[in-house]
Amino acid sequence: MLTFLKSKQLHEASMLVYQRERQYLEENKEQMTSYSSYALASISKL
Repeated sequence: MLTFLKSKQLHEASMLVYQRERQYLEENKEQMTSYSSYALASISKL
């Protein structure tokens, strides 16, 4: 049970990071470079 709770917490934390990253990229899309799309792809694999 403890392992399940830890993995659930890790999943929730990674989803929160993913959502924050997407929000940041949306707010700053005018300033994005070609490198930014790679950063988004890396975060989405989490």
